Amino acid sequence: MGNYFCHLDNSDAEGFSISNGGTSVFIAVMCLAGHEIATNDWQKDLLTWISTHDLHVIGNGNTGFDISELGWQAERFDEQKRFMLQLTERARLKTNWEKLPYEPPMDRAVYALDKFDALVHTFELEHCQNTELQWMIEPKRPLIRCPMHDIFFHSQGCVICNDEIAG
Repeated sequence: MGNYFCHLDNSDAEGFSISNGGTSVFIAVMCLAGHEIATNDWQKDLLTWISTHDLHVIGNGNTGFDISELGWQAERFDEQKRFMLQLTERARLKTNWEKLPYEPPMDRAVYALDKFDALVHTFELEHCQNTELQWMIEPKRPLIRCPMHDIFFHSQGCVICNDEIAG
């Protein structure tokens, strides 16, 4: 069982499936790549939202998502898209990977990051629905960070700590 990431409303967008282990790596490296550059509420909420797709909370095969669910806002679309592309680039450059308690398999990480980056590239202003992030599990406010990994906690803790405990 794996997880599917897509943009169903765009026939030009190619969705992708990755294993549960690949998903854990993808979520972790995206969170690690973004915490230092997240400066506004949308960016911080987005990283927290991504972290809520924690296999150990949501369950195997339930953590994929459609990129239209990322809370895009038309008036801030260009800024949001730049942030998403910067996020995948920083993850590809292994930003903060030294904080992981394991060495991620590069092939899984690069595959997921490349596919996700391609999805973001196909997402255009016309696809923006001006919706807020829809939380599976509402985060605790104010947002706080894991003291060990420095990423935003979701309501059940740190996605990387949860990987470690379950691992």
